[in-house]
Amino acid sequence: PHGYSDDTILFIVVDLISRVGANRVHDSEIRLLYAQQNLTAAKKATNTTDFAAASSCVKCGISFLSVGHWEDNYMLSLELFSQSALVEWALGNTEQMMSSLDEVFNNA
Repeated sequence: PHGYSDDTILFIVVDLISRVGANRVHDSEIRLLYAQQNLTAAKKATNTTDFAAASSCVKCGISFLSVGHWEDNYMLSLELFSQSALVEWALGNTEQMMSSLDEVFNNA
């Protein structure tokens, strides 16, 4: 009825989330929701080989993680940084890929 696919709506939502920015969201539950939404969008973008969009989504998702996220939200942190390593590798951004891999290796 509305003419938009669920994926289109997801990408619109994560675009709006990125425009708000992590520094303006203080509620920890909302921050986790936004990080998860960005991870979902990053995976969908990766599956369609839109690595630039996936990189933006995963960076935004990581920005919503709170201090202590490896202890408090291990799986979400692991998935975000692993996804980051993958998309940065696909884009040829070796330095960013290594930074994401270091995060995983130091905390996994």
